[in-house]
Amino acid sequence: MSWEKNIYYNPEKFGLTTFAEIELSEPFYSFDTVLIQRDEQGDWFVNHDSGCSCPSPFEDLDSPGEPLTARGAVARIRSLVDDGYEKEYASQAASEVIGRILSA
Repeated sequence: MSWEKNIYYNPEKFGLTTFAEIELSEPFYSFDTVLIQRDEQGDWFVNHDSGCSCPSPFEDLDSPGEPLTARGAVARIRSLVDDGYEKEYASQAASEVIGRILSA
């Protein structure tokens, strides 16, 4: 996939705006990123990708997935943090983003 059609680098091509990112583990020549985005209707999209530093984040994602409500987005984020390797590392950033989602 080209960078032009990458949801991470060009969310507007999918009708989205990036709201926040959360790293689930400490970066070390790698990424473990949760990408939180919104569309113009106010729906939420939460996607996760991880890998070494060679690929681009989200290069294999060809659609934003199913739209979520705010509560659905929060549940997805919590699930990703709970399933991650470094829960403690991701928890603080996730809590801040969750608060912002619920007050948006």
